[in-house]
Amino acid sequence: MEIEFAAEPVFNAVCHCDNCPHRTGSAFGWSYFPEAALLTDGAKSAAYGFESASGRQERRFCPACGSTVYWRSAAFAGLVGVAGGRLAVEAVLAPSVSAIDSRRLRWVDLP
Repeated sequence: MEIEFAAEPVFNAVCHCDNCPHRTGSAFGWSYFPEAALLTDGAKSAAYGFESASGRQERRFCPACGSTVYWRSAAFAGLVGVAGGRLAVEAVLAPSVSAIDSRRLRWVDLP
């Protein structure tokens, strides 16, 4: 399932919370785009919602392969998050934010 946006990301973040590694299958999360710029047909994705310490979360995933397509978090109202692996390689920009560094894996070295 493809995902497209009509805008650039608001910010690129590496987040080291407990939720991001579970959601992305990586060491952290990535880009956040304006929700209004989302061009992908949400009806093609399936949803999983839950409550977390930071509020309501929703993960949208491909019902065919199970990959996370994007997510919403009450902590970032009006934005949708996308894992770097979902983006074209040339679209993955360096992070501008590193969140929850106290949970960062020791081997992750960031500039």
